[in-house]
Amino acid sequence: MTDMQEGLRHRLLQELECPVCMEYMVPPIMLCNNGHNLCCNCRVTLEKCPICSGPFLKVRNLSLESLATETLYPCRNIQRGCTKLLTKMTVKCHETECAFDNQKCPFAKISNTRCNWVGSLDTVRRHVERNHKGSCVQRVSGKFKTVLHNVSRSQRYYQAIITLDDLFYVSWRVHSDAFYCAVFYVGPQENASEFKYRFSISTKDGDCYSLSAVSHSYFENVNDVVRQGKCVTIDYSDVQRCFTDNGDLPFRMEISQI
Repeated sequence: MTDMQEGLRHRLLQELECPVCMEYMVPPIMLCNNGHNLCCNCRVTLEKCPICSGPFLKVRNLSLESLATETLYPCRNIQRGCTKLLTKMTVKCHETECAFDNQKCPFAKISNTRCNWVGSLDTVRRHVERNHKGSCVQRVSGKFKTVLHNVSRSQRYYQAIITLDDLFYVSWRVHSDAFYCAVFYVGPQENASEFKYRFSISTKDGDCYSLSAVSHSYFENVNDVVRQGKCVTIDYSDVQRCFTDNGDLPFRMEISQI
């Protein structure tokens, strides 16, 4: 983008800024009789123009509305370092996943455990390592073995895994007669599909169940992932055959790059 084009874009953004709420206006954009623009949300709260005190017209600024749909808007996290320029239709979606936006701890976001921390995406791993020490955080290399204790339909299990120099969050649960295992990549959403995970269990008789799936994004909703069956899914009756006498479930997992 040339300096002239950038200057025109900034000038247009100034025109699209509502004088009341200071947000960028989207259609419908309202007009007063002196040609001042106002967003529709602020228009319904006012009886006259906040700039000239003139009456409002029952017309819209169609020319400015047309330009608004084609303009590139900055992310709200521009002051934090985000340089993305997007249309009004896509900027809101981006902002919910922006690496520069404040994000919740994965323990709170995915498992609803109590943790009030928020921070940028690149600081989540440091927070997890410092504040969720112990059995909830495990550093592994390649395949690893672990155990879920006292598995039942009412229990949900979770663990943060650090491997491949990245942070992953694993959720296990039983729901509707099925056992689910989902791995969430805690990083930029577009990188999640670069990883896969494998979950393996064995019965006392030697039968083996081994399934794999592509990693999910930390920004996905865990309930949607489970409900839509996008993760590793095994019939609960088959999983029960792999229980120890104490009701524990030993298993093997591996998180790897695709």
